[in-house]
Amino acid sequence: KLVMDYEIPIDWSKVQIDTPILVSIDGNKWHKRYFAKYEDDIIYAFNDGRTSWTALPQDYIDWKYVKLIGDIQN
Repeated sequence: KLVMDYEIPIDWSKVQIDTPILVSIDGNKWHKRYFAKYEDDIIYAFNDGRTSWTALPQDYIDWKYVKLIGDIQN
């Protein structure tokens, strides 16, 4: 049985604000967040489970590893 292990590239400029995502510092431990923006090839998520509805302008940070929720393989 042949199994392909690859990632489909995501056009982050087309991802809608508040889309559920997973973020990680090391690629091992993942945290649930909401997409905030994509700017200068950097992906930002709202802090602490906030969304555009509840966040202040500075309530987002960039992450090294980011996945759309549908990309999770268990």
